[in-house]
Amino acid sequence: HYQWNCDIVGEESVLAETEVLGAACDALRRMGLSNADFRVHVSNRALLSELLAASGIPADLHAQVFLALDKRGKMPDEEIAAMLRDGGVDEAGVKATFAIMDLKTLDEAEKLAGAGSPAVAQLRELFRLAEIAGFAECLMFDISVIRGLSYYTGIVFECFDAQREFRAIFGGGRYDNLLTTIGGDPATAVGLGFGDVVVTELLKARLGRARPEEGRLCGVDVPRAARCGAEARGEAARAGGMREPRAPQGEAEAVLLPRGGELLREGGVPGSGRRRGRDGEDEGSCDAGRDDR
Repeated sequence: HYQWNCDIVGEESVLAETEVLGAACDALRRMGLSNADFRVHVSNRALLSELLAASGIPADLHAQVFLALDKRGKMPDEEIAAMLRDGGVDEAGVKATFAIMDLKTLDEAEKLAGAGSPAVAQLRELFRLAEIAGFAECLMFDISVIRGLSYYTGIVFECFDAQREFRAIFGGGRYDNLLTTIGGDPATAVGLGFGDVVVTELLKARLGRARPEEGRLCGVDVPRAARCGAEARGEAARAGGMREPRAPQGEAEAVLLPRGGELLREGGVPGSGRRRGRDGEDEGSCDAGRDDR
């Protein structure tokens, strides 16, 4: 199996989330899926912390609550409640935690968090920039997205097929402290992991199994996704009176080559790095992988 990782390091604004998610959504559409085939569920761990605090749950218990809630959907709520109690959350806190998980809209979350929530503002900015970049309809607010890895600190996201028949297609989020933890200089970052297993099953279910002679190269136009992000970034810079950043540079990277219902690398030559078209022209590179970020 292969994994496509996409990370932006050093960008503190929500423009980083916008570009990473824009590239991933563009990838899925170029593989042949429509916007109706998938949804990116978006939340913010900082918002969940605000909601827990507003509900009377102490900050030193939030990590335990995150760990327990990440299991939701994988085990019964009764077992999750037991995990919360074992972690020190009292009965009122357990009840409040499940009430938070029942929130359906960002407006409902903002009402509980209170006016002026920085985490709510970040999410609203993400949805605004996604509208400019052309993929807002692929996003939806979902407070239940936690991401089990503790290094996530801000906006987090998971992409699923619209019918929820499969596991997550990709997932990721903002991580502010990880690079320092592993010995690097302090730097914020946003990234995602995009696996080949789930998206292959989804492509088979939605598009069918192509005969070998009907195989086609599907790719991510990274410059196109970057341009969408650059347009959003420039619009935000102009609106806020900030210096307009330079557009990202880079070459397009092809992602998947479905043939006969299977994923092949580079025209069936593992690790060759490039694929040649019928006319001998270089058509790009292939890579994909698991969503185990």
